[in-house]
Amino acid sequence: MKLAWMTLLLVCLTWALGEWPAERTLPTLLLAYAPPLLWVLATLPALAWALWRRRGRRVAVAALLLAVWGAGLLHWTPQQKGTLRVVTFNVLGGARTTPDELAGRLRSLKADVLLLQESRFVQPDFRAAFLNALPGYAVAEASEVMTLTRLPLLGSRSEALPGNRRSGRCCGRVRRR
Repeated sequence: MKLAWMTLLLVCLTWALGEWPAERTLPTLLLAYAPPLLWVLATLPALAWALWRRRGRRVAVAALLLAVWGAGLLHWTPQQKGTLRVVTFNVLGGARTTPDELAGRLRSLKADVLLLQESRFVQPDFRAAFLNALPGYAVAEASEVMTLTRLPLLGSRSEALPGNRRSGRCCGRVRRR
């Protein structure tokens, strides 16, 4: 029974460390990049022991289910067929090009997602002219980062980056076709 409770506590602690300190420390960085199946494999001895001893089965199963969920196996969906084209580019604030030229070059790449850095454009009307030259893209922005997507944009948010002077990064959620 103690082994099952300790396993459940270990899985909860691992999950909590992955959520709050995340990748800010070496141990949590290693946890973040460890194969997700390790979560599940770590619970199997406790489950086997609980089944054999006929005590703590529910706790061991709870630990297994939490580990399977934490590993992403319960909410995982396979990649659909098709190619997702992603382009990342530093636009240097538009200092070395025109809105039409930049949009034309990016449009010629036929990207589904455009990730642009330093998109705080020097000229005040550059942004509007650039976006007008790229019809069909949804836009999400944060600080000097602009994300454009041809996929349906379900939402976006900006998050502060720890230890960084810049105000944030842009995270977008899109729907697959």
